[in-house]
Amino acid sequence: MSGPNTRSESPEGVRLGISHWYSTDNLGDLAILVGQIEVLKALGVHRPVLIGVEPGVEVPPGLEIGTFACSPWCSPQTRGARRWLGGLLWALVALAMPRSRFLPREWRAFVATLAGLDVLMPKGGGYLYSRSGLRGLFFTMRICWPLLMARRLGVRRVAWGHSIGPAEGRLGSRLLRWALAGARILVRD
Repeated sequence: MSGPNTRSESPEGVRLGISHWYSTDNLGDLAILVGQIEVLKALGVHRPVLIGVEPGVEVPPGLEIGTFACSPWCSPQTRGARRWLGGLLWALVALAMPRSRFLPREWRAFVATLAGLDVLMPKGGGYLYSRSGLRGLFFTMRICWPLLMARRLGVRRVAWGHSIGPAEGRLGSRLLRWALAGARILVRD
């Protein structure tokens, strides 16, 4: 692998992040995640960075990862609409000015984690899609946010074993295209 954010030509030197981890209570998603990590290990990519999208999510025991980082933008179901709206504002500020000192510490730390990656990929078996309506657009924004930040930071993105679509609304469709523009899509259904 080569490029501006690659520290080595060999897979061992690639710092890969896997985003969109939700919880350990979905055994199907956990099996896909473990399978992907095992395949990556066989290819020489060891101990990826696992990126969660819900604060308070625990890393599955025995999973060989290097670091666990969690997106500071919480969902309205877990932290309420007010915290979610505040997260939306900080997410937009982070997209506009990712290196700003005005971002709260947890946001700066998360952006630094993403900036330190060579490649970011969504966890296989998940979905990147848009729902209709304003609520659907905000949902799409939140699940795409790690990919949008990676794109903004110049980190390569790969979709591997990931379902993409449907895109129900025009804005959601554009958001998905923007998040995935320039990404390498290896497997798509």
